[in-house]
Amino acid sequence: MKKLCKVTFQGGCHGNFLRYFLDRFSSLTPPITELPFTDNGTSHVDIKYSNLIELTKAGFDRFEDNIEPVIFITVEQENIVFLERWINNRVDDHKIDLNKDWFNDQQIELLQWREKLKNMYNITGNIVPRSVKRDLYKMGYLDPLTSGYLKLDKQTKKILPENSLCVSVSDFWDKNQFQNMVWRIDAKTNLQIKNVDWSVYDEFYKRLEFIDTRHRVQQVIECINNDKDMDLGELDVVEEGFISAYLEEHNDFIQVPFCNNFFANTKEISQWLKIYPQHYKAMNPNLPKFNGILNPFHLWNLKK
Repeated sequence: MKKLCKVTFQGGCHGNFLRYFLDRFSSLTPPITELPFTDNGTSHVDIKYSNLIELTKAGFDRFEDNIEPVIFITVEQENIVFLERWINNRVDDHKIDLNKDWFNDQQIELLQWREKLKNMYNITGNIVPRSVKRDLYKMGYLDPLTSGYLKLDKQTKKILPENSLCVSVSDFWDKNQFQNMVWRIDAKTNLQIKNVDWSVYDEFYKRLEFIDTRHRVQQVIECINNDKDMDLGELDVVEEGFISAYLEEHNDFIQVPFCNNFFANTKEISQWLKIYPQHYKAMNPNLPKFNGILNPFHLWNLKK
């Protein structure tokens, strides 16, 4: 049977929920009444779908002989921090808590940390201190082109068929944006979406982890730049990593302290920046570029 459309996505980017929503409210598919949500907030409950809307993972689908419209959920650089705060807890229901210090072998492999832990921190066991986790995320944010999400997004866009529509993963994090996305998809695919019960989206939204603090790192940065005080006691390790990267990227010749405890508030960060010892300042080997020029210290570090 000919498919109505295809939804292609990277793990954790809400492809299952989009398939559910389109299948439920298309006039061309049989009725669906049950909700798809697991206790983990994902849309992985096994319900009876029409099989008229295909679901494929980016990186596995080469779109050979593809004839149906493709909806590709894209990931932009500005989405990474929020995604990484909860992605490993939800994707495939692995339930990885990044704020804990102990990880089993499977979790370390899924996080793709094993080689880095051994080579960069001399860690061969299963205890990963907060300082190390923060540093791993900081290094990734200092060199965003190394992001697996961004690499796979770019690779997939190169091979998308002409009859494709790209929608942003961030469209799922705001009701108005989600509604606009649904109507754009309907116009592209002619799914004849009607009689939409938007409370289904509300059920999805309230299950999104950390949605109320989605913009918290931007708020922290604004407070630092405007010399305002903000308590940082509730930050998770991913947010700490991003703020650490921001501080090193926007302040020459400094490195954020490598220790388990993070700054208590933004006033403490402002004071630290102001009195950072001149005799400790040096070229930061973590930065791929300095003043737009390739950083030789970074390049040398990569060769070690």
